[in-house]
Amino acid sequence: MPHAFTVELERLQAELAARGVGSPTAPAAAWEAFKSFGRGLETSHDGRDRIGLLVQFGTYDFSGQPRFYFDPLCQFELTDQDDEFLGYEQLHCELSCAPTPATAGIQANRWSFDFADVEAYYSAVEAMPEFRVAMTLPSYDVAIGLDSV
Repeated sequence: MPHAFTVELERLQAELAARGVGSPTAPAAAWEAFKSFGRGLETSHDGRDRIGLLVQFGTYDFSGQPRFYFDPLCQFELTDQDDEFLGYEQLHCELSCAPTPATAGIQANRWSFDFADVEAYYSAVEAMPEFRVAMTLPSYDVAIGLDSV
């Protein structure tokens, strides 16, 4: 089944390309691209949260070897023509690298739903100790993907 938010995937890819983000990449350029992408979203419709931003940090073994993940993503709510809930699609801007002693024990996430606007959300993320550690790592592999959840 085709994804409903392919145009958003292409917009995020364009933001990343405009900043020269590829694999490997420094985290600052990818984060700035994601922030720009998020600023272009309408995050609330009719008083309901239909689009949310999430940043996740942690070390996981998804591929047979542990990797540290700094994963900003956008979650889109899917509804039908009668506004009935169908599910979600998540657009990931996944940054990963080998874990380091600095990343040991880091596991955190933060949703945008708790903030008045996207700028307050970005400020809160950037104040997180986990974010500051993630930004000190020199190089990440980048994977962009759109998944149904």
